[in-house]
Amino acid sequence: MKIKNFDYRYMVYNTVKKEYQFSRICETTAKGAANMLFKIIGQDARKWRFEIKKVKKEEAIKIKNAIRLKQRIKNINNYLPNLTTLEIEELIKENDRRVER
Repeated sequence: MKIKNFDYRYMVYNTVKKEYQFSRICETTAKGAANMLFKIIGQDARKWRFEIKKVKKEEAIKIKNAIRLKQRIKNINNYLPNLTTLEIEELIKENDRRVER
């Protein structure tokens, strides 16, 4: 079975933090991902810590959702510092469930 190029996505990996970053960058080509990185952060994209990595499409969706959840937790924690990360995560998940109904 031949694997199509559309079964993969290219995302930005930070080698210093050991995590994927920039949930908005999920492109079908490495060049497209690099161009998006330059549009978002400018010349800092040339730093050695950023790599464009090839990821399976299903895994890319999971990574994007995890990055977005982490950012939402961080934003809420700024307003409600007395809540733990787990409490905030549960509140977000419950809210998402209610919105989907």
